[in-house]
Amino acid sequence: MSLIAKIRALEAAGLPVTPEALGQAVVVEDVAAQSGDVPPVIAEAAISPARRHRQLVLGRIMAASGSGFGTELKPIGANDDLSPADMEIMQLKLQLIDHQQTLKATKSQETKIAIKREFAPLYANWIKGVLEADAAPQREQAAELIATMMIWAIDCGEYRDALPLVEFVLKHKVPMPARFDRDVATFVTDQVSEAAIAAYEKAEPGVEAFPLEILGRVEDLVADADMHDQVKAKLQKAIGRALASDAGEESRIRQEETLKRYQRAIELNPSVGVKKDIERLQSALKKSAPPAETPPEETNV
Repeated sequence: MSLIAKIRALEAAGLPVTPEALGQAVVVEDVAAQSGDVPPVIAEAAISPARRHRQLVLGRIMAASGSGFGTELKPIGANDDLSPADMEIMQLKLQLIDHQQTLKATKSQETKIAIKREFAPLYANWIKGVLEADAAPQREQAAELIATMMIWAIDCGEYRDALPLVEFVLKHKVPMPARFDRDVATFVTDQVSEAAIAAYEKAEPGVEAFPLEILGRVEDLVADADMHDQVKAKLQKAIGRALASDAGEESRIRQEETLKRYQRAIELNPSVGVKKDIERLQSALKKSAPPAETPPEETNV
């Protein structure tokens, strides 16, 4: 029996759709995929417009049964009377389990990123509904789905898509999945900063290899977060790299701001690797300093 058939049988019997009830988790086939022999990729690609709309709506009402911000997360249990929103969460959770098994079996990081890019759209409409509702998740499975999609977006370099999720997760205190040691703010800051620094190390001088606006937004989002100084230093270094990439007409202003960022980075972590940058900037600023005004000569009357 295919998984969709199992789900329908449980629904018809009035029983909750849970991993325990379904047994071994496999890919949740879309209702448009009628055969149990349809390859997973084809089944996943066959999501109908009606299904996408349903995901969007159920994402919006995901937290409607709870009291919102600050509610303790509760798992969907085997004996729960499941709402349509909970049913959708469980289907997506089962799908995620299968996708994570595929990723775990893949050794190449490059291939993993490609797989995540392929799978992420299957959660996109539900995530869109969640963000539109802007309500804290009540279920552990929902929180894991949201945090995982944020992580995938960052892993894939889709930072503009990731930032609304980062804001949501921080605002509603959604935890990282249990397999992660780092908290949300530390993970986001570290990953984005490292990606920016790596991009500038490979880029030609004067090229904006990583958007300054992304780094600035991350800085705003984690401004009040408690994290290790080494991670904060990375962000300051990354912002400095971005500022230094385009001098333009305001070269001195940008150089001064870049110097401040590097100096702050080295205050936070003396081993951050910006000492030579600071020396070069100080020398350049000294050379470009405007000449001091000569005081007028005194005249005897």
